[in-house]
Amino acid sequence: AMIDLGAHPMYLLTDLLGLPKCVHSAFTSVTGRAVEDNAVSLLEYEDGAIGVSETGFVSTNYPYFFEIGGDKGTLIVRGSDVSYCCPETDNQWKSPETLPAKKPLPIVIWANANQPSDIPENISIDAAVRLTRVMEMAYKK
Repeated sequence: AMIDLGAHPMYLLTDLLGLPKCVHSAFTSVTGRAVEDNAVSLLEYEDGAIGVSETGFVSTNYPYFFEIGGDKGTLIVRGSDVSYCCPETDNQWKSPETLPAKKPLPIVIWANANQPSDIPENISIDAAVRLTRVMEMAYKK
């Protein structure tokens, strides 16, 4: 099994929602290689939230896509395009006028840290262990 497939959306879901109570996954190989290259996982949480992680090495021109929605609004990121809709926008789709400055890559932050306390929680060893637990849940039948 190739446990790397899907790691990026899985850690985003874990950062946002915590550890799921269960994970349901489907992994396929559509390129004929010996590893799966197409995956979707459904993460179910105690509070009723559901996260969907979809990833693959099949689509070459597929932009980064992230969507989050709830009773307070919806945010969609597609490539570099960001839009949101919420009661404050009278439920009309808007694009933010400014976005936060781009942060350094996690490996750069980690390498430049003088002490473990300098490393943000979402890229710490604990975060790596949490991601591994979720990925193991995805692969268990």
